[in-house]
Amino acid sequence: MVLAHALLVGATGCNWAFGLNPTQPWDAGDAPPDSPPGVKSALVWGAVTTDGQGTPDATIEYAGIGSETIRPEVPRVEVGPVDPAMGSLAEVSYSAVDGTFEVPYNLREAPHRIVYTLPGETTPREIQWARSDAHIVVPRYMRMNAPLVPPGSGFSITPTGSGGGPVGLVHTSGVFTVNDVPADFDSATPTLTFRFADKARPLSKPLGKFESAKGDWVLLTDWKSHTGFTSVSAWALAPNVDLSPSTLTMPTPQPAWNTVERMLSTGMCPGANCFPTTGVGAANQRMSDMLGPLIDTSTEFQRTRYGIVPTVDLPPYLPAVAPDFIDRSTIQYFAEAYQDIATFVLADPSQMLPGYQTVADGLVMASRTVHGVTLYSSMQEMLKTSNVAARIKWSAPLPTSIKLGSTSLSGADDVSFPATDGQVELSFSPDNNNGSDYIITLAELAAGTLVPVRQYQVIAPSVKVDGTLLQRGHTYVFMITARSGLPNAQQGDYRTVSWPFSVTTTAAATFVVQ
Repeated sequence: MVLAHALLVGATGCNWAFGLNPTQPWDAGDAPPDSPPGVKSALVWGAVTTDGQGTPDATIEYAGIGSETIRPEVPRVEVGPVDPAMGSLAEVSYSAVDGTFEVPYNLREAPHRIVYTLPGETTPREIQWARSDAHIVVPRYMRMNAPLVPPGSGFSITPTGSGGGPVGLVHTSGVFTVNDVPADFDSATPTLTFRFADKARPLSKPLGKFESAKGDWVLLTDWKSHTGFTSVSAWALAPNVDLSPSTLTMPTPQPAWNTVERMLSTGMCPGANCFPTTGVGAANQRMSDMLGPLIDTSTEFQRTRYGIVPTVDLPPYLPAVAPDFIDRSTIQYFAEAYQDIATFVLADPSQMLPGYQTVADGLVMASRTVHGVTLYSSMQEMLKTSNVAARIKWSAPLPTSIKLGSTSLSGADDVSFPATDGQVELSFSPDNNNGSDYIITLAELAAGTLVPVRQYQVIAPSVKVDGTLLQRGHTYVFMITARSGLPNAQQGDYRTVSWPFSVTTTAAATFVVQ
């Protein structure tokens, strides 16, 4: 199950008063038949489109979900007031042509909910705010109208000049994928065979076919261990691979291995060979101070990666999925370390991909285990390696004083919570003022796994939760993600991304509904 964070773009308005919207049938709410028309909002893909070549050409294409002939499924959208006493949710008509749906006139400037479920998913996403005339953008790391993946397709590549590889990672562009699990490949040195149709791991769904005619490439990397880090020791870029049904494509000509190394260092900042300092020690101390019993400090983990990202115009972290439910980075990485180091040495594929921004991606996390489920809390930040500061600051806030109603969720697990059929407020206090917005996932602990129930997106550190989602005798947890790097979020405008970009995720205390 993939839960993609939505980007909300919009501002409160009253288009009807100025004659900007034609009269529409009333779709939701309890307004009388002679009420003025509602305000149109939109739910669209924000699809990364690039030709894969060596110029900064990545763009974001906005399009209705279901507007593609080969992907006609549309989302289910419901709209209603936040306060159920003011009316219930009602399904509204969604137009795949432009992604629009109607927010009833009486809710245009009032607190309301937009609840939508994307095609192929079962977990609803809920937005709570008082803005209308909005654009809800779901990031997608595949161009619009990409062909379906041919069944049984893949490729078999034998780089020339191979010294024993390839092993390690495989990346693709156009349809951005990262495969870094050895079991994904059928390798018989020096040939790498990859069954793309069955094994590809896209940055975001849906998965489509990459196309060499549009400049898409396949990147193979071989890796080597060093003291304190691992990195690419050889790479091959294949711009001439296409997919065919039940075929393992062999490109002609085969790409060549490149093994020339370069050095990245904290002592070379700012500049082209800069690698930032991480400040991991301070980050771990902050997590311990702010989260206390919500983490086990003996499980603390750190990682720093260097690589490229498909675009700098969308947030560089994607929503969490099982098993850790920590936000996933969009980095296509070429080096990583699990301790503080001052210097990386690597054969760097980014030298041949100048249209992509090089970045450093830092992660610290810790966990605790409840009923056989490992609950992770984390801090992440990504910055451009050209950033003058050249230091990971871990900017996004951590939640403190977490409460569900009057019940504290900042202490011991399995706290009792009284069942209710009404609304209850989840609230918390950020430990700094850097938060752009918050993504809150309600999940159930069941049979040793986390099962998402609902995802909320808000621009304030609180959310109204429907008590009917909380079943007696069941155990739940809120995963609270805070983001920093969306400077206009408080105005409802998510089109601008600033760097560095930072996220934290905190697993609040579990609670049992009584």
